[in-house]
Amino acid sequence: FLTLAIMSGPDVTGIIKGTIGFSIPPDEGVHGALLVAVSVIGAVAGSIANFVHPYVMREKGWTGPEHKRIQRNDLLFAVIVGIIINLAIWVVGVEILRPNGIQVNTLADLGKALEIFFGPLGWYIFFIGVFATLFASISGKTTAFPMLITDAFQHIQPKRRERYGKVFHHDPMHRWFMLFILVTPLIWSLPGMPDFVTLTLGVNALNIIGLPVISLGLLIMSNQKSLLSKEYRNNWFENIALTFATGLALWVAFQLGTELLT
Repeated sequence: FLTLAIMSGPDVTGIIKGTIGFSIPPDEGVHGALLVAVSVIGAVAGSIANFVHPYVMREKGWTGPEHKRIQRNDLLFAVIVGIIINLAIWVVGVEILRPNGIQVNTLADLGKALEIFFGPLGWYIFFIGVFATLFASISGKTTAFPMLITDAFQHIQPKRRERYGKVFHHDPMHRWFMLFILVTPLIWSLPGMPDFVTLTLGVNALNIIGLPVISLGLLIMSNQKSLLSKEYRNNWFENIALTFATGLALWVAFQLGTELLT
């Protein structure tokens, strides 16, 4: 998608204007423009997966204040890559799919962009990429989320932590949580369930609800003297950025709630 986006010659001025100006185009098609915009924000910035990031950091051994810089660089890299991928897909949609009258109603419609430029081989390349993305997503979620759930479960029942220790996979419940997360997504493949596009937009849009909690929690925790010394606490710029992110998340969540209710 990045190669296609560059080859299509996007309107850079229009991208900057639309990004800085926070403009939302009029609704067209099945899904409203606001829902699509909110889903992009939810996919890149606000996700419940943010809550499992500390567990991944602990697995890497990045647990002390001295690791704050590398933790930020790791997060920054992930966010930048997410922005680039999302922006590339949007550019392909505007510059390639729309001019050719292709509306994205199914996952296969996205593959038509590669098919236009690279022939039938491009369609197969697209689905190889889809498989790799889904496989990586499933592997990450079935590894990280059971840690979060097991940790919460052990906080509710402290005796389990005393019995099985701090290593989560020693707790038998961890395996059941892993199996649950691995198997339950198959429900969405049953007949009559929402299609891939609708499911992706809906889930990512709902992610935005958790963003105010995440950003507000970070704002409080990263300024607590009991957790971090002065050199590792937020500076004024970081506090302003987090406050802005929290305000933006609250506004978007309110807009999403208003649209869903109406």
